[in-house]
Amino acid sequence: MIRRVQFPATRSRGFTMVETAVSTLLVGLLLVGALRTAGSSMLAQNQSMRRAQAAALADSLMTDILGKSYMEPGATASAITRESGESSTSKVSYDDVDDFNQWQEQPPQAADGTALSNLSGWKRKVLVSWVSVSGTTIASTSTESNIKQVTVQVFFNGALVLTRISLATNS
Repeated sequence: MIRRVQFPATRSRGFTMVETAVSTLLVGLLLVGALRTAGSSMLAQNQSMRRAQAAALADSLMTDILGKSYMEPGATASAITRESGESSTSKVSYDDVDDFNQWQEQPPQAADGTALSNLSGWKRKVLVSWVSVSGTTIASTSTESNIKQVTVQVFFNGALVLTRISLATNS
């Protein structure tokens, strides 16, 4: 005798509307989180790149400045001022550190005064002052101290990005 085994009727089951809505919501939340992370990463990368560009611009100008004489060649006393024949609009004739005091350039320029390409929005400013050193303290002074502090500030679209400070000595 052959016995027949009867199985209960099975029903084909798919996703319900609630399951579909919940999974869509979860995927949406994950995408929003991923996009925020990617956006933050790109912003950080952009800021890092801008800071590296500012450092290169500051270092380049600082190298130009510190390559000059401490004071006007042939002079017996130092003054923080441009001498006659040195323009406030062109740094080509600058021959000593203090000539750069209050110098500004936008866009940044090469040592020969030509504008550097692809740097719109960038600006460099220079301040030169006498300082005295006592131990580990550096203080501003209004008289010759044989040490000049050179401060180069680099801006992008009006916002300060980087400041470099160096000392030049009369040796």
